[in-house]
Amino acid sequence: MQQEQQQPFEPELTEDEQFEIRPWVKYAAIGFGLAVLVAVEFATYRVGYGRGYGDATASGEVRERVNAVAVENLHHFMQVASMSDVQLKEMVANYQQKLSWIREPGVRDEAEWMLGSTLAERGQVQEALPMLRRLFERVDMAEVWARRSAQVARAAAAAGLRDDALAYYRGAAERFKVAGAVGPRVSLYAEMVELLAADAGTAEIELLNKLLSEIETLGAPGYEIRTHLLAYLGNVYRANGQDELALQYFEKALAGIDVSKSPAVASAAVCYGTALLEKGDAQTAERLLRDGVSRLGDSPSDAAFLVVALRDLARLEQERGKQDKALSLLYRAEGTADGRISPQSSFWLCLFDQRGWVHFSRGDYEAALADFKQAIQQKGNEELLIQPLEGAGRCCIALGKAEDALQYLRRCIQLTQTHTSQEADSLGRINLALGQACDMAGDTSAAAAAYATAIDKLPDSTQKNADKMYAMMGLAYARTQLKQWDEAAAVWTQIIELAQNDKSRLHEAKAQLTRCRSHGADAPNTDTASDG
Repeated sequence: MQQEQQQPFEPELTEDEQFEIRPWVKYAAIGFGLAVLVAVEFATYRVGYGRGYGDATASGEVRERVNAVAVENLHHFMQVASMSDVQLKEMVANYQQKLSWIREPGVRDEAEWMLGSTLAERGQVQEALPMLRRLFERVDMAEVWARRSAQVARAAAAAGLRDDALAYYRGAAERFKVAGAVGPRVSLYAEMVELLAADAGTAEIELLNKLLSEIETLGAPGYEIRTHLLAYLGNVYRANGQDELALQYFEKALAGIDVSKSPAVASAAVCYGTALLEKGDAQTAERLLRDGVSRLGDSPSDAAFLVVALRDLARLEQERGKQDKALSLLYRAEGTADGRISPQSSFWLCLFDQRGWVHFSRGDYEAALADFKQAIQQKGNEELLIQPLEGAGRCCIALGKAEDALQYLRRCIQLTQTHTSQEADSLGRINLALGQACDMAGDTSAAAAAYATAIDKLPDSTQKNADKMYAMMGLAYARTQLKQWDEAAAVWTQIIELAQNDKSRLHEAKAQLTRCRSHGADAPNTDTASDG
């Protein structure tokens, strides 16, 4: 019997093992499933887009909704002008969030400008500046932004933010320079000069000189503001006692320029003339002043220079003894200044004071007193009140108003001691007038004290000998009236030594000295001597 062929051993498979899917089949199935899912999703998207969004946009539904939202935002934004200050400041403080719906950069810039400029116009410049500063850092150099920068500068200047104002003025000038706009630059420089000149200290003078260098690069269009600035700086240096430097600035202002071509040059001529008058060159000064008066108009910008020229010319006429011409010029100065120069300006005090002294020199004490009173009523530097107070006191003495004279003169002495105590001559002159007022009021002791102070303060120079002699005569009579015989005799003796060329005064002094000696300590019979 043939032996059966032996088969290889195969393990018996379980039921689960018999149905296991091979790996490549499994991954193929998964990939197919994902492809089907993507296809279904894409088909769903296409159907939804075509029948949903596509139909909606075609019908205008989406556009209407988007426009509605935009209009709502725009409508809210356009109500900026009607917002309260609190609402507007809150919107500016959170502008990044409030304006986030605006995607277009140009529109966003305009929106920020509208917010910031509106807030600044309401006087809230400090709150608007942070946003405006970032805005101007990123916008271009277009001329429209130059004008807007100038607008911010003016608002900052009005709010007292000088440094911020200067920064925006400079930003505007730079943009105008890029745009080639010379005229607006000249106007900006004029505004910067005015801003700095309002309170010119050392730092401001330095900045003004820098501006001067920039203005000189403008050439002919900048001549007027250049001349004005040179004249202003000349006046500042003259006020600071730097006369030589002031004259250099005035000369530079007028160098090679026909005065007839520009009012600003005429104003420089007036400034130069005033400076030369102070230096003692009256002839050249008068020529410049008269030329300035002939060319300056009555406009507010010219008025300040015109009235200065008129007052200086009046001074020259007064020194010549032509009081009527001087008064005519001063009344013209008052008419020119009326409505053009601020009532708070010290000009008015100085004008009334000057005119009061012209009236006084003519012997018209009532008119002089009226002018001095107007000067005293002006607000301003107390030091400027010293002269009109003295004038008012002297007028009252001439008019026999002793009590009024005492009030004016005592206040005058108080201010003189406070502000100009080093001017002994002034104190001596005012105390002489005070002694006369005390005499008139019957207060002989006070009169003697005032005369003694006057003698101590008045110098011995020949020019002032007359005032000193009057003070000595007043003191001698006061001592005699008070029966201070020995003290009176000493003063009369000094008067005799000084009055050798004045026969009438010498005769009176000798007679009074004899009287005092007859009553003094060396008299033969002091107890029974007569007072007659």
